[in-house]
Amino acid sequence: MNNLNMRHLHELIVLSMEAAITDQQAVELKQLLESSETARREYVNFITTLSVLRDHDFSYPETILPAVTDLSDCSLNLALWNALLEQEQKAPQVEIQKPVNVSAAVQEARPAERSLIRYNKISALIAFASVAALFFMIGYVNRLLPDPKTSAAVVTDLIDTQWGDGDSLQQGAVMYVSKRPYELKDGLVKFQLNSGAEIIVESPARFRFQSENRMYADSGRFYAKVSDRAIGFTIETPSSSVIDLGTEFGVHILPSGDSEVYLYRGKASLIAGRQDQSKSSHILESSNARFVSMSGRVNHVEFRPMQFVQQIDSAKNWVWKGQNMDLTSLITGGNGFDAPQDSQGIDLLTGQMNWTTAEKGQQGARDYLSVPYNPYVDGVFVPNGENGPSQVSSAGHVYSFPTTSNAYYAPIGPRSEVAMVKPDNVRALTLKGCQAQSILCMHTNAGITFDLDAIRETLPENVAIKSFTAAYGISDTAIVDSGQSDPDADFFVLLDGQPKLCRKNYRKTEGAVAVEIPIQGHDRFLTLACTEATANAADWTLFADPALVLERQ
Repeated sequence: MNNLNMRHLHELIVLSMEAAITDQQAVELKQLLESSETARREYVNFITTLSVLRDHDFSYPETILPAVTDLSDCSLNLALWNALLEQEQKAPQVEIQKPVNVSAAVQEARPAERSLIRYNKISALIAFASVAALFFMIGYVNRLLPDPKTSAAVVTDLIDTQWGDGDSLQQGAVMYVSKRPYELKDGLVKFQLNSGAEIIVESPARFRFQSENRMYADSGRFYAKVSDRAIGFTIETPSSSVIDLGTEFGVHILPSGDSEVYLYRGKASLIAGRQDQSKSSHILESSNARFVSMSGRVNHVEFRPMQFVQQIDSAKNWVWKGQNMDLTSLITGGNGFDAPQDSQGIDLLTGQMNWTTAEKGQQGARDYLSVPYNPYVDGVFVPNGENGPSQVSSAGHVYSFPTTSNAYYAPIGPRSEVAMVKPDNVRALTLKGCQAQSILCMHTNAGITFDLDAIRETLPENVAIKSFTAAYGISDTAIVDSGQSDPDADFFVLLDGQPKLCRKNYRKTEGAVAVEIPIQGHDRFLTLACTEATANAADWTLFADPALVLERQ
């Protein structure tokens, strides 16, 4: 039986012992034991070892339990066991001599009485083998029992932590296998178990390590990223156990003892029910969530991807729950996760912050303008192909835009409303079919370039930029005084000067158009641009929720 099948056998045995095995799994286990002598040997070895370990309130990952490779003296062949049973039932009586009882020297010696006692050599052999096996297991388990200072994990990062019971853990501190729980009263902590699993804990939380690959938690939020070598990592709660099968998952233990389990990637086995209850087994897959009550009831719940802190970096004061990085926040001096400052933008004539709308439009600078005060914005420009390709980055990348009037109406930045045609005619900026959290306003003939490398410098080492996402279009509320009922425009997205989106003659009546553009690690500059199509009138071109999608590596 190969390692993969052996691991599966262990899982079936554990489910059977936990009374959580399904009918189908029970049939599968029975067939394995009937068809394979190796499986029967491993079954006896696994059950015996696990039972002794549990008596000591201690558990080890399945990989430490030794596979039986030589049982020639006590074969588990079914035919042999049947033969032994038949031999025991049919064994003849054997006469043995009772011991002589000499009570005193004056007692007259007399011949010892003889009686018949049932005696069987096979029984004696089995008894002897059992005693030998017991001594072996006691010695083996004594070697396995953890030292009071057995290490389980190392703290790799923490933010604003406050510990209970006299603990004062810092980065690099060792955490131990113990019956005494750790209590995190405030803050966030990240640690790596010796098995390779990485855990982030949100306060308030109370937990302890049962081994280097198993935890018990009374309360708190726990996000686990499990490497291949730590498969089988388990978090046990008052109402459930979650066994990793190669995953990223989150567990939230509520004050009532109920728990919520969120599966982000891969698969995990969820065993619902307290120790004193019958249990049910469930396999969770990516983007699924379950609620488990103390009574063992399991309900489907909506998967909300930002329920758990998935990464922290104390050096950069960075806490990430999986959210995208908002480009409008970066434009106004934010970190990409805070709210943008509305009605602030970068002027296309000076490159400085400004938010004055030109009533009839004005000529923009014909050069690429750097933005030195903002590390995330490389520069801005007015796209115009009249005199050849336009520069789109400080590294000299160029692109051939259509010929335009070189006139622009507003700085580039987040904006929720604007005065259209007349100063007192203020209207909200909206896109048909799009409920946007942020709006990047770029009236036609405007371009902006972001420095992706500068943005990457703010991210932890194992978080990367995956893609650019947004919805583009012309505001539903756009009006003109020129009789143009359906304004049109061209939209462009470039990476290092290469077009990834080139949509010409877009019309307002089309509504919002979603776009997602993959970004590779070598891509340096992201450029967004809009140009006039038929005319530069009422072209309030927008990028709704423009963001960089981040992912853990």
